[in-house]
Amino acid sequence: MTNEEECFGQLAKGDLSLNPAALGTYKGIVFVNPDKLPADDFTTWIANMDDETWPHSFTDGSMRYSGTMSYEMHCNWKIFYENAIDGYHLGYLHDNTLGKLYPDRNIWKPVGRNVVWYSTEREGEPQAKTVLSEQIAERSSVIALEGHENPTYPGVVMLFPLTIVSPSPWGMYISVLEPVSPEITNMRVYSWTPDGVSGGMMAEDTQPVRLIDLEGHPLESGNFQIEDMWIVEKIQRNIRSPYFKIGPLAKGDGAEGPITHFQDNLLEFVPL
Repeated sequence: MTNEEECFGQLAKGDLSLNPAALGTYKGIVFVNPDKLPADDFTTWIANMDDETWPHSFTDGSMRYSGTMSYEMHCNWKIFYENAIDGYHLGYLHDNTLGKLYPDRNIWKPVGRNVVWYSTEREGEPQAKTVLSEQIAERSSVIALEGHENPTYPGVVMLFPLTIVSPSPWGMYISVLEPVSPEITNMRVYSWTPDGVSGGMMAEDTQPVRLIDLEGHPLESGNFQIEDMWIVEKIQRNIRSPYFKIGPLAKGDGAEGPITHFQDNLLEFVPL
């Protein structure tokens, strides 16, 4: 330390270290909690995820990092999270990007505080890929990871409260929500694609995607993330209205049942 003795005397440097934090690793992903003694330790938080795990690896050379994109959403992070785990809206809002995933064609399963999503469109075991995503990949000749012809792992893993892992036969996304204010949430989406794929599925972009900057209507973007931004920003505006009321939730694990699971978890962290 510069001019330590004359300016500070004998310092107890051990008292000036960074604040301690809790750390855990799973499937090559490092998770950090700024609370050194969180309410749930890492083993409890990750719960029984091995029962619903995915086979993707960051260390075997099968995938490479292929870029990051940022989205600036004018909504509270909880509104985005609830929309993300809502199976009811999939077949209506995303019918041209993800497919007609009505409540009887998808399912969310709770895993501790977390939830995992599967497509149940096909006969047999639930899968990570939707029928439409497979058709789009075939038409565009997207390269799939070896051994992922029958991806009976989850297609979305919502790790409460701010992390989303999206494995698929064509790579993997990890999305991190960053609450900025009560009405603004940033989301950074990191992508990995099969090694040898040129260009990658996403490109580096220093400017976040914002609805205000779009030239066309969000529902014409062909991007399900932008479709979601459009609806959650509308919800955020709606809750400001003095006439806003909470309506009934669509029942079922392929509908809005997971929202109740999320809200019950959230209430455990809200002081009464």
